[in-house]
Formats: sequence, structure tokens, C-alpha cells
Amino acid sequence: MAAFPDEEYSERLARTRTRMGEAGVDVLLITDPANMNYLTGYDAWSFYVPQAVIVPLNDDAPYWYGRGMDAQSAVLTTTLPRDHILSYADDYVENPAKHPFEHLATVLKEHGRERARIGYEGNAYFFTARNLQVLTESMPHAKFVDIDLMVNWVRTVKSANEIEVFRQAARIIENVMQVAIDAVNVGTRQCDAAALISAAQIRGTKEYGGDAPANPPSILSAENAATPHASWSDRPFSPDTATCLELSGCRLRYHCAMSRTVYLGKPPADLLRVA
Repeated sequence: MAAFPDEEYSERLARTRTRMGEAGVDVLLITDPANMNYLTGYDAWSFYVPQAVIVPLNDDAPYWYGRGMDAQSAVLTTTLPRDHILSYADDYVENPAKHPFEHLATVLKEHGRERARIGYEGNAYFFTARNLQVLTESMPHAKFVDIDLMVNWVRTVKSANEIEVFRQAARIIENVMQVAIDAVNVGTRQCDAAALISAAQIRGTKEYGGDAPANPPSILSAENAATPHASWSDRPFSPDTATCLELSGCRLRYHCAMSRTVYLGKPPADLLRVA
């Protein structure tokens, strides 16, 4: 089932369609996994193959489009009508002779979009140059328009439901950070601390579980403390060193982040001054 009520997704779609109208776009191809989730509730680890949510400007429900084996995830995590869940066969995957978006172009033409103004997310990580090339070659009469971060800007205005989920993520990160602070001890391997942190992130609270966050735990110790976003190692924590922790709690894909620094020993004056 979807994470939010149908009314929530209807409101999101309405605000997105307002922007579509302002941009003169007839249909959107949403390929950013976060935006696919935002507009339909779709939640599965399938971003590594071509997929999209198709949003028509009219009041018709969106369409999910993706790999056949992932269609059941769309059935389970969205409330889209069954005939709006469309898929391509597995022999399209990593096939140099044909591409999934050739099939998508056929689907769009079958739905009367052959000459439409079609918006695509040119700044999305998982919308490749090959995707756009295939679409433009397969639909020569359509006009493709880069909508950039249109849906991302819609997402900046949070609903009451979303704010409540953020609060749940905040309760999770409070627990996670305490586990992390307790795990940073002289002689403990960084990877062992990371394992405890990851377990706490997924365990969540007694009331609700957590999700795997978008980023793994950032544990920056000793000389790595000055290196943002490095990964942990299997080295043990050493005395008289600082360890920077950048972690998050995640609930229904909504994140709440927190950073803290742990010093094993007596902190030097310069470190205390900037704390």
C-alpha cells in the first residue's frame, strides 16, 4: 500500500500539473526515483534500469512504466489503476540492439502523444543521454522540453503528513546518534561502530521501524575528520582523536540528519573554542 492517503498524492499531482501548464508541457516523464515516489508512492530498488512515471496534463491518473519484474512493486506500493502499470520485457535490459525507451516511445504514441510537448528531467541522475537520444529518434514529431527540477520545487512545500513523518525520522536519529556516540571507543573498529549504527537506523523505534538511509553512515576519525563524506575503515579508534559523525534517520524515505563530534580524551583548546 502507498505510504500516504490518496488525497495526498492528488494534491501533489494538482500542484505539479499547475507548473506543467505554466511551462506549456503536455506530459511529464519523471525518472528521478524520489520524484516517482513523491507522485505515486512507488517504492522499490529498481532505479538501475530505465523506468519512469508518466504524468499527463489532464486529470488522468499517472502511469508507472518499468521493468516487468518490478511491476508488482508498483501494484503493492501505489494506488494506480492496474491498467496504468505498464512494463517492458526483460530482453530489453542491457540489450545493445534495443532499448526500453524505444518501447516507451511506442506506449506514448499509442496514448496519442506522438506530437506532444514532453517534459523530461534533464538533471535527474538516472535519465541518461542514451534515454533522451532514443526518445527523440523514436518520436521525431514530439517536442522534448527539459523541465529541470520542476517536481523538486513542488516538493519543497511539505504537507502536514510529511511533517509528521519527518518527526518520526527525528526520533529515529536521536536513537541512532546515541548508539553511535556509545560505539566510538578506543580500540573499537570503525566498521564495528558502523554496523551498530546501521542496525539502529533500520530498527527505528518501538513504535515504527526505519528505512535504509540514502547515505551510509559517515564516520570520519583522526586524519579523516577533515574529509567530508568519506567512508569508515576497519581501523580502530585511537586515543586523543576527534571523530565526526554525520548520520540520518529515515522513515518512509524521509530523512532527518544530525552531526556530532566525539573526542576520545581531553579536547585541545582550539577544538573547544569552535565547538
